[in-house]
Amino acid sequence: MPTREEQREQSQNSIIEAGLRLFSENGFGSTSIRQIAKEAGISLGLVYNYFESKEDLLKSVIQECRMDVVTSFQETLDQDVTDLDEFIPAVFAQVEARPTFWRLVYMIRFQHGILIAVRQEIDELLSLIYSRLEAYFRAADAPNPVANARLLFAAIVGISSQMLTEPDYPDEMVIQQLIETFKGK
Repeated sequence: MPTREEQREQSQNSIIEAGLRLFSENGFGSTSIRQIAKEAGISLGLVYNYFESKEDLLKSVIQECRMDVVTSFQETLDQDVTDLDEFIPAVFAQVEARPTFWRLVYMIRFQHGILIAVRQEIDELLSLIYSRLEAYFRAADAPNPVANARLLFAAIVGISSQMLTEPDYPDEMVIQQLIETFKGK
């Protein structure tokens, strides 16, 4: 029989997962706390025991997913990035592993009011990625590592968006071309 703490953690995780699914499918503005409670299979009041507001829940959703992303390619993040052959596929593997999360992140980035509420959480995730890309371009003695990092990330975001919306997108071919293009910088 699960302890009270384990039950509490299980309920909180159920709320976060339900929030992620519904925010990603319906959008933040169109999802209510009542819908999240129903999806999680718990009472509305219990949701408010864990989260003060829908914005608070969204922040927790992003933090949980961010931790998953960091954990999943921690080895790549911890190493000196000297080879895009490892880093770029690791980034796209995250998109494939957590498509619901990445759909939500991309949606949020285009909704100014919501983005303001979770700006810190999104910026922390982006900062990790930017720092790794900048390190690569510095190690490669590329001119303007910051601009190159931003350009590569813009390409990654575009390709990720295509992967999430086009079932037959030729992602492997495009990813390989992206690597070859930026290794030549």
